[in-house]
Amino acid sequence: MFSGNQKYILTYSPREESSEPAKPEELDGQYRIIELGTEKVMKVDNCQSVVAAGWQFGGSSMIYSTRNYADRSKNGLFIVGTPEQQPRKLLSGTFIPPSFLLDVQPFWAKNNTVLLREIQGKTTKLVLLKLGQK
Repeated sequence: MFSGNQKYILTYSPREESSEPAKPEELDGQYRIIELGTEKVMKVDNCQSVVAAGWQFGGSSMIYSTRNYADRSKNGLFIVGTPEQQPRKLLSGTFIPPSFLLDVQPFWAKNNTVLLREIQGKTTKLVLLKLGQK
């Protein structure tokens, strides 16, 4: 998926096949960012497993959610201005795209709202987040 400003590509590759059982942290695929022109490849987050990621409409900012199997208190929704910048945590919790289809990203609309789901125990709820407001 291209960034809104056409400078980056977000790629996703599922976990490689293996005959060994997967550890929980290996169940998620690998999100990577490729910078066009230089072909530099970067991880979305260097410290945690990214379970969903999506670009800002028309820009290079990205919103993504992480899952930490060892310490669920670190799960959260993050925003980063450009892939080289440090991310900022927006919300704590476990967030996934609003649809259960595998290729759907968090919806970041032109009016700076984001639609996603928050996992709460065995249920989920839709979350509409307006960015840029306190």
